[in-house]
Amino acid sequence: MGLLADKSLVGVHIGSHSLKVVKLKTGAGTPVLSAAFTVQVPQERAEMAETATLIRDGLKAHKIKGKRAATILAGHALISRQLSLPVMPDKDLREAVIWEMRKETGIPAEELVIDYMVSSASSIDNKLSVAAFASRKTEAHSMISLFKDAGLELRLLSVTSSALLTVFNHNNTWEKGVNYALLAIADKTSTLVIASQGKILFVREITFGGEDITRTVAAGIRKDSVEAEEYKKRYGLEVPTEDAETVGVAMRSLVERLCVEIYRSIDYYQAQFKGGPVSTIYITGGSSLIIGIDDFIAETIGISCFRHDPFKNIKIGSSLDSEAVRAIAPSLNIATGLALSRQR
Repeated sequence: MGLLADKSLVGVHIGSHSLKVVKLKTGAGTPVLSAAFTVQVPQERAEMAETATLIRDGLKAHKIKGKRAATILAGHALISRQLSLPVMPDKDLREAVIWEMRKETGIPAEELVIDYMVSSASSIDNKLSVAAFASRKTEAHSMISLFKDAGLELRLLSVTSSALLTVFNHNNTWEKGVNYALLAIADKTSTLVIASQGKILFVREITFGGEDITRTVAAGIRKDSVEAEEYKKRYGLEVPTEDAETVGVAMRSLVERLCVEIYRSIDYYQAQFKGGPVSTIYITGGSSLIIGIDDFIAETIGISCFRHDPFKNIKIGSSLDSEAVRAIAPSLNIATGLALSRQR
């Protein structure tokens, strides 16, 4: 699924603080990771032209020659809604989604790029659960232009939930009737996806991100954001004893808020869409690397929680530092899902 759809070769995930790129070689047999890197995006390079330069320089430095690329729209550029609509033919459904998204956003349909996924159908009330996504055409065109400036041809413009489903689907076997939650913890927001047997059942954006934790740490240790980020990476939720009553308590309280939102989202899904329980939560994104966050989420919510390895069924190329790649792998899930999208 994508707002623009075609095969892709290079997965490019542009975050507010970091750029992540994954290149795969595919053919017969297991895909091979030929290149992967992540680089910080300095705040002074937030403009499109400067981001394009950052991508171009990264591709050159890592000798990535592929020209076709995939990326996602997220944050303010993307509008996502979970719709409940009557069962109807596909043609009528598309028109209904367009109408609902225009009504939700107040933006004329001709100014929007819209896509959707049918999550499930209920035989009880004859309703469809539909995950719908929209963006202004100007946002899509800006992204296409950015990639052109970076020397790439943007062939797939997708969304976080779709990329997560693709990478999870490639690396795991779906158990019949079992629901899984995929949680991408980004810099500013988090995306929760409930999926089963290769289908997205529910999507929700949560206003929680790694930035929130960094700010909390900075206030606790009375340092700037750079030093706070280093502290967060070094200790995670297992802070030194002398900081346990200040930084430790504050960080755990913050992550507990995330857990409450996850729990509420799962509860809402079960009540509203008559969905079954979630068996496991898989976390991704840079903040999923925080030491102890997986165990804390599991203990707080009461559902098993693990970091998702995007390279479980992907061979890491011999030219790469396997240990270094594995260390940051959970943060590369979306970029890997984008790179895998060309195989569909």
